[in-house]
Amino acid sequence: MEINFSQKIKQINGDTLVDSLNGVEKDVTLGDVCFSALTNLLILKGKTEEINGEEKFKNGMLAAEIYKNKKMNLKVEQIANIKRRIGELYLPEVVVAAWNLLDPEK
Repeated sequence: MEINFSQKIKQINGDTLVDSLNGVEKDVTLGDVCFSALTNLLILKGKTEEINGEEKFKNGMLAAEIYKNKKMNLKVEQIANIKRRIGELYLPEVVVAAWNLLDPEK
């Protein structure tokens, strides 16, 4: 399925989510959320997620492709992995927005 990673993440009120990194405001895109989800090792509930080197490599390569491309075709398994990781890393408002953009039929 082709995914447009330049789509902006919308808050529940319809406004675009904005990130203020180092005092610079930037609209948050689906690509930003996916990249972050794939490259973070996720510290949740006091423990670090255990993933092997092969999975880290696959996630890193996919994150690099997402970073370079505004649109890409992803396999169902790749979308499922990204959705799982977004669900583990982000608050519900971002999860809802990102999942709806990744899988609009749901």
